[in-house]
Amino acid sequence: MRNSPRPHEESVLGAGLWPRILFMGSFVATVALVVGVWARETGRPWQSMIFLVLGATQLGVALGFPGSPGQPGQPIPAGRRRGH
Repeated sequence: MRNSPRPHEESVLGAGLWPRILFMGSFVATVALVVGVWARETGRPWQSMIFLVLGATQLGVALGFPGSPGQPGQPIPAGRRRGH
């Protein structure tokens, strides 16, 4: 609420969001592929390993995103408050 609203002409993916999306997407994909190739070469269940890595990295990205509700400095939506 402290920041002024974005201009109406600005895209939803504006303000430098595209490079962050591309970087994090390529990071998650690279980590998953490296783990999958390693697991396949060592005889481990590579599909399960890729699934686990994709889930863990996406959870890490979501928790590390500064705009997540409930983070320090972020308001909790009205529907999620206790006692309401």
